[in-house]
Amino acid sequence: MAERRKMWEQAAAELFDNSKTSTGPMGVQIQTTSNIIHQLEKARISELKKWWEMTSLTKYIVSGRVPRGLRILILPTLGDMDSDLLEEWRMQTADCSTKLMGTLITQAKRRMEEQIIKIEQLTKELEKMPNQQEISNQLAKMEERIKYKEEEIKSRKAHKFNRDKMDYEHGRIYTFARKYDIVRTKDMSKSGAYCAVQQISADDSSEIESSADEIPRNKLDFQGEMRLMQMITPPPGQNRRRDMDSDLLEEWRMQTADCSTKLMGTLITQAKRRMEEQIIKIEQLTKELEKMPNQQEISNQLAKMEERIKYKEEEIKSRKAHKFNRDKMDYEHGRIYTFARKYDIVRTKDMSKSGAYCAVQQISADDSSEIESSADEIPRNKLDFQGEMRLMQMITPPPGQNRRRGRGSGRRGGARRRSNQLSN
Repeated sequence: MAERRKMWEQAAAELFDNSKTSTGPMGVQIQTTSNIIHQLEKARISELKKWWEMTSLTKYIVSGRVPRGLRILILPTLGDMDSDLLEEWRMQTADCSTKLMGTLITQAKRRMEEQIIKIEQLTKELEKMPNQQEISNQLAKMEERIKYKEEEIKSRKAHKFNRDKMDYEHGRIYTFARKYDIVRTKDMSKSGAYCAVQQISADDSSEIESSADEIPRNKLDFQGEMRLMQMITPPPGQNRRRDMDSDLLEEWRMQTADCSTKLMGTLITQAKRRMEEQIIKIEQLTKELEKMPNQQEISNQLAKMEERIKYKEEEIKSRKAHKFNRDKMDYEHGRIYTFARKYDIVRTKDMSKSGAYCAVQQISADDSSEIESSADEIPRNKLDFQGEMRLMQMITPPPGQNRRRGRGSGRRGGARRRSNQLSN
């Protein structure tokens, strides 16, 4: 009998000591020593991560660099991308990235302070527990695990900081090597021709010729509009920032919306400058025509030209009206970031969970009834850049689907060419 009782007591000790919580009378949860130490370790590691996150982002800002995960790799489908516009564009996006880093630093600081308070409370609870010798042994083991975790975090942060430093030193801020990048040709005045899809090692920069005029492009496109599709929460299984709360999400979207507005202002300035250049050119050409003989024939040709211009004007007006109304509906129906799109991956509403995603949905781009939209749902591109905080908003259409590329712009033709290039 005594032997059985001893076995039962040992089994009970293993069961309840290893459990996170015990349940007392009336279902009241009783904190055990193991549970408190587990919570303490979790809080210490969270504090450690937030401190290093805050410190590393501050170092990036001081050094004038932007980590790969926050570089805004977007280009407009509007306007003519010349060197002046490209320079202004990158200044605006770099400023936006800096503000987003500031938002992350603020959140990390707030979360770190919360963890410090929690650590103090748990430490006081442990001091009241019996068996202080056993607790000391468990705390010593916990310190070893935390130290190992700290070395792991330091190693990862150092690797990424040096990697980003090399990007700036070698002039490949926006053209760092990556698999399946699509790099635009240097001549921005041409019809947006693309070179072949390249299979590039993410760590071997020698496989791609970098230049300030080369622009990396994502294969997927969000309606080709000037709306920043940068739901920058990392994908499941690769997320160190699963604590994207509503306050941070709101601040994040305010920052990105402000960035979008500034980028639109940049496009307006460029469009105005280009329009003034064209007005001067029109006046010069008109004066040259007035000096030409055969004014009757010229008048007939000008009349036909006016008809073509009028037809083109109606076409442009129709397209602009369609896009404006479409975007208006996005705002009215609360789907600014969740408008229907094929192969979107929509994050679950519960931001506190481990970032679980629903299945990839095949959604008609014009049928909003096929997707339940919410301000808390976050659309995600299927492609990911190393699972980091990277903007998935290459807002110019992919090859094979762009009406500005003229010849060979069919979807099937583009897909066939890409598959042939990859097979070769």
